[in-house]
Amino acid sequence: MATVLVLATGCSTAAESPPEPAGADPSVSASATPSSSPVRDMVGDFPPFPSGGLPRSTARALQAALRHGVLVRPEIRGATASVIVTGEGSWSGAVGRGAHGQVFTPTSRQMTASIGKTITTAAILRLVDEGELGLDDPATDHLPPALASFDLNDASVRDLLGMRGGFGEPDRYWELQGKGVSVKRLLSGLPAPHSAAGETTQYTNVYFVILAAIVEHLTGQPFAEAVLAGVLSDPALKGFRFPLRNALAGDGDEVEVDAATLARWGYELYGGHVVSEAMVREMADFKGEWYGLGTIDMSGDGDLGVPALGHGGGDVSIASRLVVLPEAGVVVAIQASPDLLDPVFEIVPELVDAATRH
Repeated sequence: MATVLVLATGCSTAAESPPEPAGADPSVSASATPSSSPVRDMVGDFPPFPSGGLPRSTARALQAALRHGVLVRPEIRGATASVIVTGEGSWSGAVGRGAHGQVFTPTSRQMTASIGKTITTAAILRLVDEGELGLDDPATDHLPPALASFDLNDASVRDLLGMRGGFGEPDRYWELQGKGVSVKRLLSGLPAPHSAAGETTQYTNVYFVILAAIVEHLTGQPFAEAVLAGVLSDPALKGFRFPLRNALAGDGDEVEVDAATLARWGYELYGGHVVSEAMVREMADFKGEWYGLGTIDMSGDGDLGVPALGHGGGDVSIASRLVVLPEAGVVVAIQASPDLLDPVFEIVPELVDAATRH
């Protein structure tokens, strides 16, 4: 497994600038000529979730790898992790303490941060599967009247899912998010577009609040209720918690989960058990970019160096990664304290190695 350098991760839900991908300035990049992404054809067909744990020797190796990964990185206070190996089983473990001194256990629940965007993406794609909307529909066509008048730069649903809406965060986004304002109040601070929709890729959290508002409008339910009764209805996913019930949770803000449930979510979603295989492949069709639809490409030489995808995110107290390696048949979820995204990602290949060597 190649040594990890850095990875595009996703937002921080704190009042700070979101982490950016590696490179000169890849958070704002011109769209490449569309080309097929190798990982695209590897997703969407995982077998049913393997019941039972991984062999004892593998479990010991994974716990040792997690402990070593934390011990050699003094900036990390502690971590929880879960690993699933297709056709074999799963494991969960914990080391150290959280940012507030709490002892981590395998069932500790932490923030998903921007990994929550994968939930919003799945909810939208299920609506596509059900014929309620199209990926290339203008986003404003599916918003309630109170929100449809905002200038969304003629962005399509696909543009918002792919971070290519062409406009940035509203003024005082993090401050207003923290106050729990209405989506209408949040969108009142939208800036003028910086480029045509679909032209550039720029990580923008508010796109997923808008998408969550679409979910609310089309389902007639608050966002949390819609996803808990929909894409998260499998009892195996009951570990998710939504302190925010409305569309403000669409960017992952305040969403909490334990590592085992997070890994299971990645397995079910990218394995094709939540939305159709066609929609999963839309998520993984990066078209030469680092961001697909609610999904980050982690396959490059500067990332894992093998076919991989998923999402990451950081909060003031936690850094989270969800990584799916479809060719290897391995899913890794890791949540660590504090908000240091790259060192946390460096532990992922150590866990993958431990899972596949034993």
